[in-house]
Amino acid sequence: MESLPSTSKEKRWSRPLTEDELLDLLMKDDDSEILRLSDADDANSIADLNDVSSEFGDDIQDIEETIFDGLIQEQKSTERVQLAEINLVKSELTKLQSLIDNQQKDIEIIKKDKRSKILVLNGIEEKEKEDIYDVVVKLIQQKFKIPINTNNIDNCYRMGKKRPHNKKPRPVALKFVNKWMKIQVFGAKKGLKGSGIVISEMLSQENRELYLKVKESVGARNCWTFEGNIYTLVNNTKTLIKTISDLGN
Repeated sequence: MESLPSTSKEKRWSRPLTEDELLDLLMKDDDSEILRLSDADDANSIADLNDVSSEFGDDIQDIEETIFDGLIQEQKSTERVQLAEINLVKSELTKLQSLIDNQQKDIEIIKKDKRSKILVLNGIEEKEKEDIYDVVVKLIQQKFKIPINTNNIDNCYRMGKKRPHNKKPRPVALKFVNKWMKIQVFGAKKGLKGSGIVISEMLSQENRELYLKVKESVGARNCWTFEGNIYTLVNNTKTLIKTISDLGN
């Protein structure tokens, strides 16, 4: 019988394998199978890892959104609380300012009432050890022809500190017991004409500055004060002046 041609594999194993060669062959085949199996396992593992990673990514995004939403809500809540506190403070400040304004008005009313009983006399000669009460009473009796005594006077004093090197006498503040007597004396001020003595009402700082501006604008003959108010007479028209802008009306 004619023998068939042998394949390369058959040629390869035409002789018996030694123990080492057989072991080597087994090792090579196992490695190939291991590699083949490993590649499949790795692919599956990678796919599984991708799935897990995707799930983790979604979870992380959800967590981030939850945290972010929570922070926004917390911030809004904080802002609402702060806004409420600010509004409360503003409300309290408004009340406090209103209280201060009312107190200022009350104080001004008290001051105005006190000023309404006071006259200021400029030009009365100043002497050492003078009895200013007696000096003023005699002046009013003689110049104003008004029966008056010290019982009608609540207080009388020189204003400001004494000025040794200034010969100009300090003005005298004269406070009456009642406003009626003050009005009577002030209404008779023409009796001082030619005496060098000038009598005026006690004005607030604001009205005093306004009066000086008015007097400079219209002249001393055309303006006067009464009960703390300032008046002008221009073109036969009497006008109450509350602010400098009233001069233009």
